[in-house]
Amino acid sequence: MTSSLRLSRLFLASTLLLTLCAVPLLARQETDANHPGTWLVELETGRRYAGRIEAASNQKTVVMTRRNGRLAFIEADDIESKKQVDLRYAPKTFAQMNENLKKEFGAKYSVSRTNHFLVVYPVDGDHQTWAVPFEELFLRFKGYFRSRGMTISEPEFPLVAVVLNSRNEFDRMLAQANMAGSRNVVGYYSLKSNRLFTYKFATNWKSEKQNIADTMETLVHEAVHQCAFNCGVHSRIFRNPRWTSEGLATFFEAPGVNNYFKFPEQKSRINWGRLRALRGYYEKDGAMKGKLGQIVSNDGIFRSDPDLAYAIAWGLTSYLAERNPHRYVQYLEKLKRFEKTASVTWSSRTKHFEDTFGSIESVENGLRSYIASLPKSK
Repeated sequence: MTSSLRLSRLFLASTLLLTLCAVPLLARQETDANHPGTWLVELETGRRYAGRIEAASNQKTVVMTRRNGRLAFIEADDIESKKQVDLRYAPKTFAQMNENLKKEFGAKYSVSRTNHFLVVYPVDGDHQTWAVPFEELFLRFKGYFRSRGMTISEPEFPLVAVVLNSRNEFDRMLAQANMAGSRNVVGYYSLKSNRLFTYKFATNWKSEKQNIADTMETLVHEAVHQCAFNCGVHSRIFRNPRWTSEGLATFFEAPGVNNYFKFPEQKSRINWGRLRALRGYYEKDGAMKGKLGQIVSNDGIFRSDPDLAYAIAWGLTSYLAERNPHRYVQYLEKLKRFEKTASVTWSSRTKHFEDTFGSIESVENGLRSYIASLPKSK
């Protein structure tokens, strides 16, 4: 599989994921979220939900984190009753979720545990091949931020990664997620279920070992999303500027970023597909005018011009993380507090960014110089 094809597939997967599975933009309010513990919500239909109430959006939608880590979005008008049934909130244990996954996926699949993951994979696979790479990437991700002074929290729930046996099974899963027909999607992380999904690649002319390597390489982008949304880098509940989440995932696609000890060369830290795309936009007269300010202030560019948005998100993240890593980490830390305590507006997003990095104009000039300074080829 070529690098350009992998990038195309990753881009489409992320676009569909955040279009179809995105969490509503919320601001913390005085709700039952101020009284953590376990709540039981019963709907008029008789359906019940048990979990921790996180937030309400304009009092119309109740957001609940269930014990297995899934998010439930419940229309307030549909609620028949709501009561606190336990002062504590206890996520399901590894053992409980392991049993649930075995029942869900049946005898054709194995479930293997690492320190942070429960990985579901075809029964003819093995722990070392399918489970260990997820754990190793998680540890490298955590080490990257801790070495730069960022507080990284332990995941609250076991992280679930599912490797399906075939493309056909993956397509059926996509259909269940309202993503039918998404042939270019080869993996995705769902904010709602907190699970990562892919399938075992089976290119006929490649060896089993190479097919497995292709599967895992393609998954880096989505696995980084799962790590970031479960370690406190991003929030699954509250608003995250999209350039921060997509920029980080595309930044980590470069092997020199996600596996520095194996790929220590400076050129390995570059996402070459994104770099070529961004340079192409800089070469087009007026193509970049005002775009940095636009992506900082709102997420609309990801809908109107996604290719450009992903290129800028990578470039901006690479520039800030490589040239001023401590300020970049400081921004992410401040962003977490900002998201949870303020009603975020487009103008406040820009102010928050400029308070950390300086004016949009100065960052724009720095980004342009940084891109020009990078090597022309691998």
